[in-house]
Amino acid sequence: LTVDGDVIERVSSTKYLGVLIDDHLTWAVHINHISNKLSKSIGILNRVKHFLNRETMLMLYYAFIFPYLVYCFLVWGKAAQVHLSKLRILQKRAVRVITVSHFMAHTDILYRELKIVHFDDLYIYLCSIFIYKSIKSFFPRDFLINFNPFSSDSSRRNRNKYICPFFRTTLGQKSLKYQSVKLFNKFLEPLNIIDLCNSVPFFKKSLKSVLC
Repeated sequence: LTVDGDVIERVSSTKYLGVLIDDHLTWAVHINHISNKLSKSIGILNRVKHFLNRETMLMLYYAFIFPYLVYCFLVWGKAAQVHLSKLRILQKRAVRVITVSHFMAHTDILYRELKIVHFDDLYIYLCSIFIYKSIKSFFPRDFLINFNPFSSDSSRRNRNKYICPFFRTTLGQKSLKYQSVKLFNKFLEPLNIIDLCNSVPFFKKSLKSVLC
């Protein structure tokens, strides 16, 4: 492939705005990169866990681990579970370290104690924030193109919902355009918390009370 006579080198992956994009869009390379970063951060937490209280350990979690998990998560967060499972395991390890628990301890109760969003709910959490900001016009109006309401004469079941775009492929159904509308209709609309929250921090707090 050439552009204006310059040969474009073919690579298996490339970094764009901090995200590693592989040639098959599996996000495996990016997730492996994040896994390495998280392993180092968890090692730091493990070395200081006996010297710091839980509040300080949580601050370290949100400084050294959480940013890697959430950065551009809406882009790669629907990757195959075989890749995402690495990050799920690492987050559980971090939770055990913060609470100074046994390395085989069940983590469900630990997540609730720490009020940390479980990795399995992270896409719901971040996508819900994206939906809230879109509907409340925190983003340019172009983002609202994803949210097309049903007509006023629709059935009562659909009256306050949005029309979910049609995609034939699984890849298309993993897109933010599809997932955001699906999430609103099945999760946010029944909760009715978007209209009740007048700020992003309040919405995040309300959402975490549901997920945590």
